[in-house]
Amino acid sequence: MALVPFVIDTGASRSCIHARDARDRFGARRSLLETLPWRQAVRIGGVGGAARALDVPAEFIFRHEDTRIESIFANVLIGDLSTENLPSLLGMDILQKFDLRVSPHIITLEASKSDDAAVAPWRLHPLRYHGPMRRDLMDILVCPLCKAALELTVTREDGDEIVEGRLKCSACRENYPIEDSIPNMLPPDLRD
Repeated sequence: MALVPFVIDTGASRSCIHARDARDRFGARRSLLETLPWRQAVRIGGVGGAARALDVPAEFIFRHEDTRIESIFANVLIGDLSTENLPSLLGMDILQKFDLRVSPHIITLEASKSDDAAVAPWRLHPLRYHGPMRRDLMDILVCPLCKAALELTVTREDGDEIVEGRLKCSACRENYPIEDSIPNMLPPDLRD
């Protein structure tokens, strides 16, 4: 078992553990990653480019705020060595089992209990945002509406931190404000 810092990716249909996490967190040697049965792999693609991945069974374990443990059995993709510089992704295959609530510094997942409306949703341990908006994040951020590249306009910086500004989609031209060092990547109809 390993603790994996997944990036929540609502644009990814499947969850994926990329090569660096497979190596660093699960102890997979580089030589093992080179010799896996890649002819059985599926093709994956996204903002990081195209790669191969193996589809393997896994158990996702979440900790509730009251320390109870909840597990979900599902398959996960293990990315090939070309994914080594990409973060592992928690995709819609797992996220669809939760309601996602976002505030500037806390992301919480709440279990969907739509099959039993009388049961109140339970809150999972919050995943905390661990840093301000920085220029190097432009390598991984895309427009949540159309997945195109974003253009950064900075109106105020503090060292490496972008305090105020905006991100503008190069394709659909939607704007995403940066306030108090946090980019608001919600679609316009979901913003306050």
